[in-house]
Amino acid sequence: MLAFAKGYFERDPADLTKVTNEYRYLCQAEDANNNDILDANEDVNGDGLLTPPRSTVVIVPTKGVYTTDASGSVVFELQYPKNYATWIVPTLVATAGVTGTEGQARFDFVTGYVVGDEKQVSAPFNFSPFGTTPACTDTN
Repeated sequence: MLAFAKGYFERDPADLTKVTNEYRYLCQAEDANNNDILDANEDVNGDGLLTPPRSTVVIVPTKGVYTTDASGSVVFELQYPKNYATWIVPTLVATAGVTGTEGQARFDFVTGYVVGDEKQVSAPFNFSPFGTTPACTDTN
């Protein structure tokens, strides 16, 4: 995990299916050394956990394996709960090796949602699961 956001979507009172403003406060992921262990001084918001949890995003190979096909491609899915859509910034690192040569690529991205879900008045991602206030040092 690279970062997470706190905040919320504000809706038009006359038409709740329309988002009028988005309040987003970006915070650095607490797992500074990316070892998935809560080390000293990493719990910035004081909740006793690493925020965001790495387990939020799961990588699933679409064909059941991570082996490349004849074109050198592998297809996989990133899965995460809908309430985390737009609120987490994971980093995907892919490493591939062929006959002693290794290559690596890194991709940072913000999790998205299915187009049309944003029109749902009670969309599960209307409010960040990490809180709505600007301070990264609390869970509010």
